[in-house]
Amino acid sequence: MTQERRDVVIASWKQLREEIRNVNQELSNIIDELDPDNSYKLIKASYLYGDMVVKDGFVHIPTSNNQLEPINSEQQDNSIRQELGYHAMPPFLVLDKCNEIFINAGNRIIPINLFSKGWLTGVYEFMDIITQQSFKYNWNFSAGSRSIFMLPKVYDSIGLNKLYSEYNIAPHSLSTKNSTDHWLLFKEIAQSNNFDQNWKNQIIYFGHKWFQKKNDSVAWQKFRDYFIKQGWLQAQYSIAKINFALEWGKYAEIISSRRPHPKLYIVDHLRHILSIANGYYPAFKPADNSQEIAPTTGIKKAFTDIYELKDYIPTIMHTSSVTHFTHDQPVYYSLSFPTLVEGSPLKKGSSTILVDIKQLKLLIETVRNYLICNNNSSRIIQDTNFEYFHIEKDNQEEIKPSSEILAGDPYFLKDELVTKNRIFCTTSPFFRGCIRINPIHTEQKQA
Repeated sequence: MTQERRDVVIASWKQLREEIRNVNQELSNIIDELDPDNSYKLIKASYLYGDMVVKDGFVHIPTSNNQLEPINSEQQDNSIRQELGYHAMPPFLVLDKCNEIFINAGNRIIPINLFSKGWLTGVYEFMDIITQQSFKYNWNFSAGSRSIFMLPKVYDSIGLNKLYSEYNIAPHSLSTKNSTDHWLLFKEIAQSNNFDQNWKNQIIYFGHKWFQKKNDSVAWQKFRDYFIKQGWLQAQYSIAKINFALEWGKYAEIISSRRPHPKLYIVDHLRHILSIANGYYPAFKPADNSQEIAPTTGIKKAFTDIYELKDYIPTIMHTSSVTHFTHDQPVYYSLSFPTLVEGSPLKKGSSTILVDIKQLKLLIETVRNYLICNNNSSRIIQDTNFEYFHIEKDNQEEIKPSSEILAGDPYFLKDELVTKNRIFCTTSPFFRGCIRINPIHTEQKQA
């Protein structure tokens, strides 16, 4: 088959109204009150899995030759430049599939959040427009999940060569030595002409006229207020992080009183894990069968049928959304797959990961006991349960073996390939020093 092309169309509100209404009824109702004429343009762009929708703060739009170019590029269509050139990152609505926002730190990717359809973004940038200020943003948005990998190792040269041949991939451009390398291979497979699952991330951008200040009616003010409200809600998320940073000072005092002092490397991980528990940063969870984060059905099929993955279920992990840290599914953090925003993710010294995770457990329990003794209502003690796993046996039985990962998390088995004589990969490198962060159900707290 021929892989679907990226595409872009310039449309009116009436043409896209129903699609927008299906994912964001509140915004649709506000725009209905405006009843904008056809001069108010909306740009609908479609991306393939793995495309960079935003790169280093600049939106990229498909061109007529099926490439992605920044909106200010001379290679970009003039009509697109005229409509979207008012800002490097004009506000946009996620219409279909998910987008991950992340920071490229050079030698590692730092996930920030995962946005699903209906999510309005670019609202910080909207504040730039109304305040006539300009800031440089260095974040990136990928079409689908960027922080994604398969639990089983996929470095068999024979199997990889079969994938390269089937999907016309240049072997020298890829490495699968580490789990962090899997995304690029998934992307190359999904964008191949021989890949048989269609998958598109669709986004709607607002043209320049939507934000002209001469529109001063009550309805237009309501429209602008909606964007300001969304910006404030996202600002609250940042303010909450600041509040946690202040609260962290108390925890740091508790930790520093210990003898011997814990390594800075461990303390940095502890801070990040508690931030995850508070819902400020994402962790990882197994992919479901919705296809929202990636064309996972086709990718799994490529590894079972072409690569010929032996024995294991091709479980795919991806970054979670901090806005959906709910009371029904745990998330995971691994010392072997660090996603720290601050501090050092690198292991220092001669201690093993098993020793490190034991120290982390001790520190979390120390903080927990302190909060109990001081009647502190922090979420990390009231609403979260931490469990610790490692692929090697702990003779002291302080850390659970990774073979027990499935107990307490049925989401790992919600896979269409689970019944095909395959087993769950409990020896995955991700489970070396793995922590399950599990919201405690109300009934559990009452028991």
